Amino acid sequence: RYRCVRKSLWEALQVLLERYGGHLVRNNWNIAINNSIGQDNGVVVRYAKNLKDITVDYDWSAVATKLMPVGKDGLLLPEEWLTSGTQYDIPYTKVVSFNQDIKEDDYKDEEGNVDEDAYHSALENDLRTQGNNYLNENAIPKVNYTLSANLEKISDVGDTIEVIDERLGVNIMTSLISFDYDCILNK
Repeated sequence: RYRCVRKSLWEALQVLLERYGGHLVRNNWNIAINNSIGQDNGVVVRYAKNLKDITVDYDWSAVATKLMPVGKDGLLLPEEWLTSGTQYDIPYTKVVSFNQDIKEDDYKDEEGNVDEDAYHSALENDLRTQGNNYLNENAIPKVNYTLSANLEKISDVGDTIEVIDERLGVNIMTSLISFDYDCILNK
């Protein structure tokens, strides 16, 4: 659920993409958010074959390996900190507030009394789950590879390519986010 007040269409779309993932597809007057775009044509970029140059950019700004989740009304977990299975020499600590949709009314008995223990336990379990999911998604840095290669069978942004560079230990399947095309040389 997303409530949008005093935001431009672009800002609203950015929030939707950030929360739910997907790819923004614009086609004249139609706007859609698709789970995936492009296709897999079996394109492989390999060192000593068609890879000319590779540059790697790491974004460590969102990385978290130690997290203090904060829930509804400032709720903290008894253990306070959650730790990721992925660890580095320096811990990446963050304090993150999470929205919790657990309603107190769901824990009332027939007489209207709230079972405080069950309600508090549900809030803690939800907060722990959200915190662990956050750690799993942000335990490693976001990586962007910039390649220079001679590619065939690339039709559009979003196409899946396999990148193999044994020197760097890179063997990944990824999606193409942009490309330069020389229309004079047709490559």
